[in-house]
Amino acid sequence: SRGLVFIYVREQDVDLARTELRRQVDSLISDRAITSELIVALQSAVEAVEKTMASYFRLYAAGHKSWIDVLNIQRDMTEQRLQLEQQKTQWLQTTLQLANLAGKLDAFASL
Repeated sequence: SRGLVFIYVREQDVDLARTELRRQVDSLISDRAITSELIVALQSAVEAVEKTMASYFRLYAAGHKSWIDVLNIQRDMTEQRLQLEQQKTQWLQTTLQLANLAGKLDAFASL
């Protein structure tokens, strides 16, 4: 009787671990998909700011924009690029977490 209770408890623990693992994997996959969409949007934003910045430089050279305007667009460009790189880093971290859960990193760690 005690043996059957022990086996039942162990099965419950395994089921709970499976459920938690599925939840964690689903969450990571969802996070990675959202991050991928953000990366695409930020890449478009960076391209748009690059075009605007090029225009500002031309307008500054022609005397139609101030140096402050050029500096402001440069700051905007830097912020957009930083956000893009942060999202790329987040995507990579999420991908590594998924690889770790799948056991794909064991070979790199010599386990």
